[in-house]
Amino acid sequence: MRKERGNLRVRLLAFLLTAAMVLAMGGVSVFAEESADQTASGFEDGVYRITVNLWNATQDQASMGNASIRGSQSYNEKHAEDDPDHQALLIVQDGRGVVIMEYMAMGFMGTYGYLLQLDTLENIVYHDWNFPSEYTLKPAQVLAEHRMTDGSIAVDNYNDPESEYVLEAANGKAYPHILAVPVDLPDEPVTQSWDESPWVHVFVPVMYAISPSSGDQLARLVLDYSNMTKVEDLSGEVEYWLYQAMQLTRGTASDEKWQALQGVIAETKDKLSNTLVRIDLLTTGTGTPMAPVPVRTAEEMDETERKEQAAKLQAAMEALTAADPADPSGLQTVLGRAAGLDESIYTEESWQALMTEVQAGQALLADGTATTEQMTEQAQKIADAIEALETRKADYTAVDQAIAGANALNPDDYVDFSAVTAAVGAVVRDKPASEQAEVDAMAQAILDAIGALEKKNTALDRYNLADGVYSVEGTMVKAADKTAYSMSNDAINHTMKLEVRDGQYQITMDFKGLTIGSQFGYLGTLRYFASGYTVNQYGIPEGTLEDVTVLSYQTNADGTAVSDRFSEEYGLQYPDVVTFPLIPEAMEEGYVPLQVFVPIMENISDGTGTQQVYLKLDWSTLKATTADDPGFTDDDEPEQNGTEETPPAGTGNLANNTNRLPSASGSSLKNSTAAARKTGSTVYTGDTAPTALWAGLALAAAAVSAAVLYQKKKSSRE
Repeated sequence: MRKERGNLRVRLLAFLLTAAMVLAMGGVSVFAEESADQTASGFEDGVYRITVNLWNATQDQASMGNASIRGSQSYNEKHAEDDPDHQALLIVQDGRGVVIMEYMAMGFMGTYGYLLQLDTLENIVYHDWNFPSEYTLKPAQVLAEHRMTDGSIAVDNYNDPESEYVLEAANGKAYPHILAVPVDLPDEPVTQSWDESPWVHVFVPVMYAISPSSGDQLARLVLDYSNMTKVEDLSGEVEYWLYQAMQLTRGTASDEKWQALQGVIAETKDKLSNTLVRIDLLTTGTGTPMAPVPVRTAEEMDETERKEQAAKLQAAMEALTAADPADPSGLQTVLGRAAGLDESIYTEESWQALMTEVQAGQALLADGTATTEQMTEQAQKIADAIEALETRKADYTAVDQAIAGANALNPDDYVDFSAVTAAVGAVVRDKPASEQAEVDAMAQAILDAIGALEKKNTALDRYNLADGVYSVEGTMVKAADKTAYSMSNDAINHTMKLEVRDGQYQITMDFKGLTIGSQFGYLGTLRYFASGYTVNQYGIPEGTLEDVTVLSYQTNADGTAVSDRFSEEYGLQYPDVVTFPLIPEAMEEGYVPLQVFVPIMENISDGTGTQQVYLKLDWSTLKATTADDPGFTDDDEPEQNGTEETPPAGTGNLANNTNRLPSASGSSLKNSTAAARKTGSTVYTGDTAPTALWAGLALAAAAVSAAVLYQKKKSSRE
């Protein structure tokens, strides 16, 4: 992409060419068919230069991936060798926008990598605190890829099939270089705040290899509308003309003309893609050993070549306007086929579906302006409707209802469920209507088997448990959405001990070590929110924090207390088994609001060690047990992919505990020094902002070693 230059003649020619194509061939323009110089949105139709930044999804700060957008604030700060005035292109037409921008290599954790995927979000359903919980991803359109001058793909450690760190999602794939991204324009051309900017989804393998949550996440695309400038000369804007050409449809054009356009499109993509000579990593100046700056050496088109290539695209697009006459033969053939069918042997629904398509086809034949493409498309719809015709069959409504009733039952709730299973398995489908009586008998057999069921009397009422010991499964989840696992989830045994005495409920948790990146550590402190807590706009719990009671501490195999540089720095003794009362809200909702302090995370980045999380109890797993239930003890300690700082794993357990609640004088797990620095219950922690956490990880890892530490992960993506 190049800066605009004033050339009124070329600009006028480009405008007339585009208008002629749209009017002559009915092709697809960039946006929906409307006509307005000044749209209702307040934006004047045209092409603009604009600065684009990738922003954090939940905080007012640049995303780590922002350094990969050419011309962004983060990119310009690192790349003094590049054009500081480079900006993305914004195409505005009829109140809708498309931004064309370049994605470059970015340095991370001692190496570099590329963005693999960028998607916009559609059909968004928001949480109460305005964070997307459900949505549909729409991939951005790729105009060019990162390729070497010989056409081979540019590789890093994550798409190179020969690399030991290759990710399944990126294996052998080309990274996108130039993308076209649709954006919803604001009412006026004024820069939006970050939390009003469009949502996007990004996947960056180099970040994903370190932390899936930071490499595969949501972000905001912030466009600086207030400072955009209009492009007056489009003669050398190859990316703009390529995008326009890629939006056209064949219409009535001949195969020769259509293939000619596709050939120029492919040639243009190659010239924009096959440019990379090499990548040099700058580790001084704006770069560091752990956050190097990838300096790109490329052989790209000069200004003259760009204008020549843009002219080729325009010529091919103009040639496409002389569309060939429409050919109705295919539609006529399939209409004749439909006319020869016998309505009486098909179901009413499938026949009506066919008639709807037949009527649409007849209307196209009567319309003298229909194109070959339109008639071919309708002919296929009629053919599909013919293939979808269904012969009349017996009514299975009663059978389906009976099966639905059986499926709604839990076999474990009954003494013997085999008769129901057998009755459902005996159903034979697709019988003709003449055998309706047999079909009805199948339904009755299922209902009779259900009616004969004898229910077990083993259900536990969690609200009225007798005194004793119970087990219930639990996981640590992030406070922001109560769904995604918290990092502290790896530091607990997931079978909780629930003890009831005199109607009072007490939860006991067993901790273990966890690995973050290349470091191994333990949970330092745990506190719980007293009954009556509330949540803020982001879903983070707030209220009175109480200390849990420590039953045992982490010990080495010889019985000595586990100690490492984190425990010494924060003045901690790592807890192994703790207990605390279960607040009433958790009985109803299953969510226990907690505050954890993980020294290893605090050491990586100040403020990320203290986190508000929920212990999510799965009441469906509640069962009576005994105090010596082996499920209460540690799961296997995680593998320590450690450095020389990796401490030994703790061996503390519940072996010396009895089926008794601790007395009021029991040891209490008090705040550590670090926890005292982060006691505010409204702290918005890294658990809800994984990008910030891993930015801290990169900085901390740089101070430890200049070597690159990778985790070898194979991952697939839906």
